[in-house]
Amino acid sequence: MWLSANEHDKHTGTWIDPRSSRIGFANWAARWNASTVNRRGRTRARDESIMNRHVLPRFGALDLCDIEHMAVREWVAELSASGLAPASVHKCAQVLSKILAGAVDARLLHHNPADRMPLPRVVQREMRHLDPDEIAVLAEAIDPRYRALVLVGAYCGLRVGEMAELRRRRVDLLRRRLEVAEIALEAAAEFSSASLSLDPPFSRA
Repeated sequence: MWLSANEHDKHTGTWIDPRSSRIGFANWAARWNASTVNRRGRTRARDESIMNRHVLPRFGALDLCDIEHMAVREWVAELSASGLAPASVHKCAQVLSKILAGAVDARLLHHNPADRMPLPRVVQREMRHLDPDEIAVLAEAIDPRYRALVLVGAYCGLRVGEMAELRRRRVDLLRRRLEVAEIALEAAAEFSSASLSLDPPFSRA
């Protein structure tokens, strides 16, 4: 049966040399991280922090072929039991899955053992919006240096990072126009120490 399956894979071009998957997960994760160029600075910093704090301590000593689906399930359950927020558990699982998916694409693994992973439910909290009277009270109570920040945030629809990087040359009072050209982003506190990065806006809009 094993021989027939391997011969079939060779004929269909899907055969993978078992020796290829004997690469250490830590070595592969480093190669994957260095060769992944389509992430923003904040995303890269977050992924690296997750990798160092949560992924490598569990899987770093294993070879790729030794990482099993049940081991990943147990790891996810342990993260949840440790008190890590459900959304953070999702991020950890996503990072591991992306690294293993890269190994599948590189023909080091037949399949991704992190696929179809049951994850904790993320409950979305209802947002509370200030009414105009509350906005006025906040703008008057805050340090005068930040009054404009409160008003721009309340009425112009900018993200916090967009307001933090807004410069005087981007403000046209005559035409009542704000130009969002850069955003300042801070790495998520639960994954790394605070650090700012400057990135282009999330979209051309």
